[in-house]
Amino acid sequence: MIFVYFLLLIVAFLFYILYLGPISYYLFFFLLVLPVFGFIRILISSRKTTVSFKSDSRVYPRGHDSPFMLRLENRSPFLISNAVIYIRYINSLTNKGSIIKVVTPIYSNNVQLLRLSATSDHYGSISAKIEKIKLYDIMKLTRIRLSKKNFQSTPVSVTFIPEYIPLENNVTNYADYGLESDRFSEHKQGDDPSEIFGIHEYQYGDKMSRIHWKLTAKTDTTYVKEYSLPIANSICLAANVCMKNNTTAELEKYDAVIEAFYAIGAYLSESACPHTMIWYDEIGKKLTEKLSQEIEDDTDSIRDYLKCARSSEDNKVLTEYFATASESTRFGHFIYITNTLSDKTIELISSCEIAMRYTILYSGDENNSFEGTYDNIDIISIRPSKIESSINELLL
Repeated sequence: MIFVYFLLLIVAFLFYILYLGPISYYLFFFLLVLPVFGFIRILISSRKTTVSFKSDSRVYPRGHDSPFMLRLENRSPFLISNAVIYIRYINSLTNKGSIIKVVTPIYSNNVQLLRLSATSDHYGSISAKIEKIKLYDIMKLTRIRLSKKNFQSTPVSVTFIPEYIPLENNVTNYADYGLESDRFSEHKQGDDPSEIFGIHEYQYGDKMSRIHWKLTAKTDTTYVKEYSLPIANSICLAANVCMKNNTTAELEKYDAVIEAFYAIGAYLSESACPHTMIWYDEIGKKLTEKLSQEIEDDTDSIRDYLKCARSSEDNKVLTEYFATASESTRFGHFIYITNTLSDKTIELISSCEIAMRYTILYSGDENNSFEGTYDNIDIISIRPSKIESSINELLL
């Protein structure tokens, strides 16, 4: 367009020289001051134009086409015919980024939404950030960079998490093993007299010691108390992914760890079994420990974990957790989910003495020498997209 403009300007100048009359003068003057008017228009528009992301961070299943929504508002009376928005995408898993260029008009006295899309073949987050915005006049003769205060500088992200996997594994009630609990099942009765689960009319075989004497006296009908089943925070899930490269094989092992971590946690919540989920935050350089009681808790946990899922070394979460756990920490079952397994891993878990049972879910090579039971530790190989079949014999 600049070349065309200068060509027209030269033609108008020659026309002004060769043709005597006001028309040639007005034409040449109009073309000469056209960039000035264009600059004034976009200058006024730039001060009344804002660009931001409309939606907050959200979660989507892997492979889903997830939208980023840009909100463009121009409160000036002038159309911005060409706005070039530079947006940087960053994948949290690979830490690789790319910049896309979005070219769009921004209409006067108008608010418009622009839909951008992002997807990922692996679990993790993709963040989007507006780097800069350039505004051009209709002929692209002049341009202005939109002030940073007029567009959102903070990034937004979408997180790709596993879909819910319906497991059918048996869940042990570790309350019978002496683990303390002040929470009771809402679905099953037990033998704890400190909490009443329900009341029913006396039936043959009911224990006489459970008769509700006050209610029986009031109604002239014999009623029996049903005691509650205490639910202990009995299972601990620990996840650790150490990745040196971003090869296809490593990424598949990473996916398997994420799927198993979320699938087991969500299933325990569905089974009304409180559990602890732990991992090491490599970004914040700290151990993260969260109690989950509802599936929403597990979703929040997996979302937080995916922000820092890569670990700088093998067994990082084990060394940090065992070093800081109190002497009174006890679980019925400690489950370690990892993509790396070594003698050091076995040694750390064997000597920790914080649980009654130990299981390692390993997404490494199928032909490994650790398969089976080793020093009271069950070792199970898991595969991405086959988590249900991989752990169908796991007794939680």
